[in-house]
Amino acid sequence: MALILEIFKKIKFSDSQIRKGKFRDLNFERRELFGKTLGVIGVGKVGSYVVRLAKAFGMKIIANDIDSKVRKTYKNLEFRSSVYLLKHSDIVSIHIPLNDKNKNFISKSKFDLMKKNSVFINTSRGAVIDEKYLIRLLKRKKIKFAGLDVFENEPDINRELFKIENLIMTNHTAGKTAESRVKMSEDIFHQISNHYIFK
Repeated sequence: MALILEIFKKIKFSDSQIRKGKFRDLNFERRELFGKTLGVIGVGKVGSYVVRLAKAFGMKIIANDIDSKVRKTYKNLEFRSSVYLLKHSDIVSIHIPLNDKNKNFISKSKFDLMKKNSVFINTSRGAVIDEKYLIRLLKRKKIKFAGLDVFENEPDINRELFKIENLIMTNHTAGKTAESRVKMSEDIFHQISNHYIFK
């Protein structure tokens, strides 16, 4: 959601304008999230939380998940095929694990389904998308913008990405906060305690 907000509201650019003494707001585009359609691929722990946050902004949701248990759990969501989702979403956010089946899940043929004015977000794993083809799409303005927190070859990421203006990148920090580190430590401690002390 932070990447989506930055892309739509241009917060970083607005800050840079103020620091240059420019207070006019007519020289750059901002867009509303309300009413936009968010396509969420992978409605697990993270994807389902993104859905909750997006609904709070008044966004419409299209979901995609191959797990029948997930579809039963979230009966109030509109589940569609990945093809339908990519064709009809203003924003696509992907939240799937990396495995042999999901490598390059968003391939050239799937990227080409996206609307020209759409936004693509990846905070799962870099290799679930065809990164080189995404670079081509962004350079040619075939999609509006992308937000990436993960990359195919971390930390030695493709330097072509640095040249792209309609892209914002973060260094695999989406789930890494001071609070999350404490929660992870506590979870590990409880697992070890339960295994060794109570058995």
